[in-house]
Amino acid sequence: MRRPLLKITAITLAVSLGLAAGAEAQRPIELGVDGTIARVTSDGGDFTTIAVPVGRVRAAFYLSDLIALEPSLGFSWVDTDDASATSINLGAGLLYHFKADPTVVRPFIEGNVQLAYEKVSVDALDIDESDTQFAIGGGVGVKIPMVSRMDLRLEAFVQHALESDELLSSTTFGALFGFSFYTR
Repeated sequence: MRRPLLKITAITLAVSLGLAAGAEAQRPIELGVDGTIARVTSDGGDFTTIAVPVGRVRAAFYLSDLIALEPSLGFSWVDTDDASATSINLGAGLLYHFKADPTVVRPFIEGNVQLAYEKVSVDALDIDESDTQFAIGGGVGVKIPMVSRMDLRLEAFVQHALESDELLSSTTFGALFGFSFYTR
């Protein structure tokens, strides 16, 4: 039973690495950092988050001149005298650029999914909870060339986190502002 699964996994990994190597040989990789300002609404209350200068890091792998697959990683930690909160977000987005020429302003749209790990501890209330939450979202933005191989990136987004065991569902409206750096 394990051998067919191992073979399928090995073949899938080999094909994926081959496709990624082929794409890398022809297209640049985009590395980026983004700051965030967002308004979160849920049944548990509304709040605003600001992550400056870096709320997430990302890497875009261009599948064509217009389409890019973009994994991202975000981390935040807040600590006070008797409470702390930690959030780790792993996301994957698919971007469609309306223009292929990287030397001009390029508007884009994005669809994404995100898996978030949240942990909250409040000593005074004897709370120590953690959970994982799945979210889906999308955005519209623009990449503005600044210098060779560097863009300013601005994006407006909406994201809906689904209810999990410990976390209520929520909807987030926000803006990302950051920089993109290209390998070639």
